[in-house]
Amino acid sequence: MEEALPMLRNVLGAALALVAAVAVLISPFLDWYGERQGRQIRLVELFDPDGLTDSTAGLLTGLAVAMLVVAVVAVVGVVLRSRLMVALAGVLAIGLTVLWMARRYEATDSLLVGGDGVQAGALTALAAGLAMLIAAVVMAGRRAAVTTGRHARTAPEERTEPEPQTRQEAQPERTEEYPRWDERQPPEQPEEEQQHTHPYFSRPQRGERPPEQPQPRHYPGEHPPDHRDHRDVA
Repeated sequence: MEEALPMLRNVLGAALALVAAVAVLISPFLDWYGERQGRQIRLVELFDPDGLTDSTAGLLTGLAVAMLVVAVVAVVGVVLRSRLMVALAGVLAIGLTVLWMARRYEATDSLLVGGDGVQAGALTALAAGLAMLIAAVVMAGRRAAVTTGRHARTAPEERTEPEPQTRQEAQPERTEEYPRWDERQPPEQPEEEQQHTHPYFSRPQRGERPPEQPQPRHYPGEHPPDHRDHRDVA
């Protein structure tokens, strides 16, 4: 259903735009004001400061040429499924018709519809321009039809650069087992006992053997001193 919706929109919009293009093409051959047809209105007079005159335009100098260009732009937009071109054709048709109405109001100070006033030709051109704008809105366009069709190519995924991690995000989560580095407490160390460098004057610690006293060494040829008193010897 989702794939058929853009196609249905394009068909309806294209049909409405083609009908509007035909109406724009016919409008110059209808009466625009009184008994004067649109093809008899000179195109240059729409941009002339002097306004409209009673002079009759030729086949290539009247509104018929301008409306033909509008119809061609609308048809090309339908073929290319271009909403922009269809909308441009509608803007041109409405712009030319409104500009003619402004010039007619300057010349006659009235814009009555019917009778000796504005006739069906101008109203047809105005309605055709509005229909083209509506057709441009209804149409889904070529891009939507390609991306949603059965054989549509998948649109490339947008590449997004990874966001740089801040220092706070990069740090590990604070837990009791792995605290933060600034919250870690140094391990409790036993108090260092005073160490004595001299082995003879240091107090042996508990469980330690006292240092052995060095024994005097006797070299050959030496006799131990005799501590006996020579006076006792007879």
